Amino acid sequence: MVRGNKLGFGGISLAATVAVVLLSSPAAAGPEKGKTFDDWTIECKGADKAERCFASQTQIAKEQNNARVLKISVGYLGPKGEPTVVLFVPLGIAVQAGVGIKIGDKPQTILPVLQCLNEGCLATGILDAQMSEEIQKTNSLAVGFMPFGSDKTMTIPVSLKGFAAAFHSLK
Repeated sequence: MVRGNKLGFGGISLAATVAVVLLSSPAAAGPEKGKTFDDWTIECKGADKAERCFASQTQIAKEQNNARVLKISVGYLGPKGEPTVVLFVPLGIAVQAGVGIKIGDKPQTILPVLQCLNEGCLATGILDAQMSEEIQKTNSLAVGFMPFGSDKTMTIPVSLKGFAAAFHSLK
């Protein structure tokens, strides 16, 4: 994995910020909970005025009892309403290596793992304007992480079919 943090976030404070925003910020006007845009679904957390919505995709491994291998969510969740990516990857990864995200043919960006919970390990970061634009234009996105004790990266391709429409519905 290439190391380098281009997302401009402040470590654990962003995790706290995302958690607070998910629970307390007003929802963007217009997203329809549960609406599907090809491979992306609109999910919302919180209640009434505290509800926040995001475009989400979950990938499961059918050959492993339908275990979730990746959940990626993108929404306006940053402290100032910036586009933010939130990734849940499986437990058992090499936490110190972080989680890589590669958008199109752009260089990979490493997101630090902020915490691990029962449902997986969380990595998150603010998408800068260039990355936000690129993710809507490109046809490829991949997420990579290293299983603990391995020196080989596990790479999971993410379908971007329907992403741009799902993301635009959040505004």
